[in-house]
Amino acid sequence: MSFQTAKKTVITLMAVIVVFCVTALIMRGSNEPVAAILSYSALALLAFLTFTIFKWLRCPYCGKVLLRKLVWLKVCPECKRNLDTGLREKKKSKGGVR
Repeated sequence: MSFQTAKKTVITLMAVIVVFCVTALIMRGSNEPVAAILSYSALALLAFLTFTIFKWLRCPYCGKVLLRKLVWLKVCPECKRNLDTGLREKKKSKGGVR
């Protein structure tokens, strides 16, 4: 699985887990069996989410697990490579003094 596919999968799973949990909390008083099914489904999805993170949500170049700031992450914090193109960041010059 590519990094971009894993990123989309993780974000989608997080959203589905939140929806399941909120729905289970709302239905807790009126429809207990459905709320229990939603709660157990959210736990199963959480287990799959954890597996997905540690198996596929890695930098394709250095292999570090990337989870912090996942939505906005464009460059690997470890190897400084762009996650889309694979190019390294250019070093910035100090400027001013020759």
